[in-house]
Amino acid sequence: MAVFQQKGQVPHTRWINLEGNDIMVECAILKEDTFGNLHYIEIPNLDDIDKRRLTKLLVDRNVNNFELWDLMGQKTLNNGVNALQYFHQLVKVITPEGNIMDPREGHIGVGKMVAGTSNVGINAGLVPSTTLTENKKNLPEDNVENTTPANKGKIESGSKVKNKTGK
Repeated sequence: MAVFQQKGQVPHTRWINLEGNDIMVECAILKEDTFGNLHYIEIPNLDDIDKRRLTKLLVDRNVNNFELWDLMGQKTLNNGVNALQYFHQLVKVITPEGNIMDPREGHIGVGKMVAGTSNVGINAGLVPSTTLTENKKNLPEDNVENTTPANKGKIESGSKVKNKTGK
């Protein structure tokens, strides 16, 4: 299931169909990572005090210059607590496929995986998604296969890598 979402009226807010039941929920988007995971807070679940605190952050003059995650890290709430530290307990993550999880160390949503490939290097920015020829100087010389989305399964000329059938 792909996640349906619509931009909100205020920066860093979106209406998201969280449960796939055609009911949109207004959410504050703290961050969208390289895998397409959305780190969000459900606004209707906040009490009036927390809604006012979040509203002050969303109308800040720097709201368009930073992700909400970064902006919260720079602000102190009226109760003396850092905004990110305070709101982090309410953050959830939704993957591009619609799976909802609590953010914690050792878990990350990477979307659908195609057999024999990895989304990790390309989408996380660990391996540039350019052709192998451009990156060959940064890679080991032996047994290199180009796994960029545009060239998936193709082998660069001169490479010692065999195709998927072993030929």
